[in-house]
Amino acid sequence: MISLPAIESTLVPRFARETDEGPVIAVEAMGPSESPEVVLFTTRAASRDDVNRWIREAGLSPLHYVRQVIDVDAIPVLGTGKTDYRGLVEKHRRA
Repeated sequence: MISLPAIESTLVPRFARETDEGPVIAVEAMGPSESPEVVLFTTRAASRDDVNRWIREAGLSPLHYVRQVIDVDAIPVLGTGKTDYRGLVEKHRRA
């Protein structure tokens, strides 16, 4: 098992700016439950190689590496202001 919040907390400083309103990245597992892939949704351009290098430099294992980077216009949030991971994944599955 891997910690998706650990991946996010490692990557947020690379993407976030003080002027941001709302989240600029979200990390979620997608695909079959037997072998899900770690996916990074981002509102900022990033290469998978750079992202995985940052994860490695933070000391996380290769199990934490991102398999796919998906550019999005915005990261959806719930009424509480927290990231709407379910909505994000559902929107991506339909697209």
